[in-house]
Amino acid sequence: PRERLAATVDEWMLLDRLEPVLPFGGAESEYRDEWKRRTRLLIAHGDWHTRDTSPRSASATGSTSAAGAPTARNVMETIMSDVDAAAYLGVNRHQGVVWFNKERFDILAFWLFAQAVLEVLEESATADAKIPQQVLELYEYYDAWSRAAAASGYKVEALLDGLA
Repeated sequence: PRERLAATVDEWMLLDRLEPVLPFGGAESEYRDEWKRRTRLLIAHGDWHTRDTSPRSASATGSTSAAGAPTARNVMETIMSDVDAAAYLGVNRHQGVVWFNKERFDILAFWLFAQAVLEVLEESATADAKIPQQVLELYEYYDAWSRAAAASGYKVEALLDGLA
């Protein structure tokens, strides 16, 4: 479903059609392009918190939590392996080290968290007592990503190691 949605957005040029109503001007074209790439990533990876990874051998690999939900590392490995995400995050190799852009990472991590929170709220038709716990669990991902990124010195390998 997510792949089909992303393809439809591109095929119908929906992001291009939204441009005229968004507050982008001539000098802000770089920001406009960044917004489009980030939106595509959120469409492609917006279900990160609901992906059931239970068919994998969770206990052996450490790639899933006890409930079958992906771990912070699993989510970030999936995102980092996406060519478009790597381009957005400015992933590059310099002197044998693979780096990522701090600002773009911070922005993407926040929007992954925010989108997941909005989906949790949307799925709850009533004031569900589980909502605060679900939001807290989502925040734990965001916090883990943020702390690991800062501790990594913005090196991809150190980021993923920090999420292990």
